[in-house]
Amino acid sequence: MIPDAVYQEVAAGKGKPGAREMAKADWIVARTVTNEAEVGRLMASERLAAEFDVRYLDCEGGAMTLESLRAAGILDEIFVTVTDVHVEPAEHAAVKGIVSFGAEAGRLIAEGRTAADGGYLFRRWRVNER
Repeated sequence: MIPDAVYQEVAAGKGKPGAREMAKADWIVARTVTNEAEVGRLMASERLAAEFDVRYLDCEGGAMTLESLRAAGILDEIFVTVTDVHVEPAEHAAVKGIVSFGAEAGRLIAEGRTAADGGYLFRRWRVNER
């Protein structure tokens, strides 16, 4: 089960990666979420472990997915890609911001770059010390 907002962010619209595959997947159930507590009930790690034997969950998404997982209290780590390209949010209506990752948001546990393109910095943050 995934919230409708996550489904829309990941798969809605033509030409988005995975849109066709997600539309055909009969195992994906999108549900309307009316409050943050419902996100917790849908995605809580205890329920996933008990009902589906899930021990680790890797989610990919944007600002809406991140905020939903944080609000539900089930976000443990996040992988952030930092680029040297600057986008001015005032010039792009669809740009969404996320929490600034630093000491107040979590603990940096890994960091690296690739030799092929030094303009990208890959960071792994621990945001919940369970």
